[in-house]
Amino acid sequence: MDSNETPSRYPYLISVRGGRPVPARKEGHYFVCAYQVFLGLWWSPREVRVLEYDPHRDFYREQRQAKEAAQPDAPPGTGPSASEVTVATPEAATVDAPVWERVDGSGPRRPSPPTTGSPRYVPRRAWGR
Repeated sequence: MDSNETPSRYPYLISVRGGRPVPARKEGHYFVCAYQVFLGLWWSPREVRVLEYDPHRDFYREQRQAKEAAQPDAPPGTGPSASEVTVATPEAATVDAPVWERVDGSGPRRPSPPTTGSPRYVPRRAWGR
């Protein structure tokens, strides 16, 4: 690797708990995924199978570019979708940062906190005691 060449951000292609391939990097003993999988970003080596490792490749960038190339062009007159990001300066466009998409209403709602009128939680006694 040349001194002026920057290492890739996600040089690992891993499978978490037998799932589909995910770009990741390694920090300490843990793998950090490029995006959340199975309700987590950080995974221990025992839950991960390394499919490929190449310090010169950025698997996240490759997946993103393949996805963008596979999407058909939008018809003229339509505005950008919610997942597209508009960049104010050309310098910011060259930064290779992940684009997090907002997903509305796709998961269960968080339970609301208890109110003063709600019944108090009382743990049950253990069986046989």
